[in-house]
Amino acid sequence: MLNKNSEIVKPFRYVFIAIASASISISAAASPPDPGSRADERYEDTVLSYLRPALHMAKKVGRLYYVVPCKDPDQDFPVPFPDVRTQAPLNHRSGLEAVREIFRDDKQVTVLEEPNGIIRVSARQVPMAILQTKIPLLRLSPLQQYNPISAIFALTESKAIQTAMGKLNLREAASAFIIPHNLPAKTAPHLPAVIKDVTLDQALDTVAKTFEVIVIFGECTSPTGEGFIRLKTVDLKDY
Repeated sequence: MLNKNSEIVKPFRYVFIAIASASISISAAASPPDPGSRADERYEDTVLSYLRPALHMAKKVGRLYYVVPCKDPDQDFPVPFPDVRTQAPLNHRSGLEAVREIFRDDKQVTVLEEPNGIIRVSARQVPMAILQTKIPLLRLSPLQQYNPISAIFALTESKAIQTAMGKLNLREAASAFIIPHNLPAKTAPHLPAVIKDVTLDQALDTVAKTFEVIVIFGECTSPTGEGFIRLKTVDLKDY
């Protein structure tokens, strides 16, 4: 069974996040971050403690993106989550208004809602080159169709994305994930068996909407030109 927060961790790669709209008050959000965790983990937990209940109660999903300077690549987490200024939205706020209220005090965070209903939260000016890379054709196994982490793994390992990452001097940040061995019922949410002519960003949108998760994409850049990406999904049903 998947953990509620599933993160792809393979030797050295980037991260991106997605967030959806909110429609409730979040002043009584999830439990506080673990004081014994890393600082970047506490920053991420704080953001998610406001976003997850808001998105879940509004039956929305989304995308969250961030960019940071790379840490030492020899460290286990070269793409740390940034220290974003957040606050709980006011009780009467909902949807896009509530998400904007959460990030109101951080001028480097932008919040937009797309026509498809996904709310995108971007911390800093995130490079879009890898996200806009088109995947001509990708066939998914049954496990990849029914599991968001397996699906994202298939996307990032596709020939088109691997070629683009090489040209952009990007690698995936090390991460850890749990993949179930048993397939769910055929009636469970799942992706199509074939993905065709979509960008990586569009495919991640589909993952978010299909599995009702937040997809986080993080990227870091270094003075040498080498970068890393990090991808993570966060379940909205169990917070």
